[in-house]
Amino acid sequence: MKETREIANNDEYVNNEVTKALSVLDNISPTISQNNWKVFKDVNLNLIFSYPREIETRTLANHQIGLFANSQTDPQSIMIFYSAFTATSRGDPETFVKTFQNAPSGILSTTKEINIPGFQTVSLRLYKSGKKDTELVLLEQGNQVIAVIVPLNATTNNDSFANALSKIIQSIKTLH
Repeated sequence: MKETREIANNDEYVNNEVTKALSVLDNISPTISQNNWKVFKDVNLNLIFSYPREIETRTLANHQIGLFANSQTDPQSIMIFYSAFTATSRGDPETFVKTFQNAPSGILSTTKEINIPGFQTVSLRLYKSGKKDTELVLLEQGNQVIAVIVPLNATTNNDSFANALSKIIQSIKTLH
């Protein structure tokens, strides 16, 4: 496990919550049982993953889908997936992040690299804006980059969500 690298000013509470969520990802085995979960598969996105039945998927834009709580009255997504192919592999993540709709705003505060089978690089990043902090997971395989954006709010800032997020991220695969 690589160490977390502090980049901007510390906010102890947010950093503790992110560290807790990231440690859950580190401790998950690749063979997670996700009984009664749905499977999302999209050939155009070259993406497949599983997610809880209490969540629904909606297309937001070209190459972008959102996960929403079924009972959620707030139209905000709890997670956004963006998949794109880049001209070259291993580009600058910050340049890539700025290219898609709903890109995180704020200052990059924390970044951490983890291993997920099937991907060359997986980077977990926390952006802090003071009002709306955002977690971003970037998964790279060849010239494909998958971004998972998680706005931090009351819905997403708890242990139950952190565990579900970990399982969702761990289940992400490319189709080819």
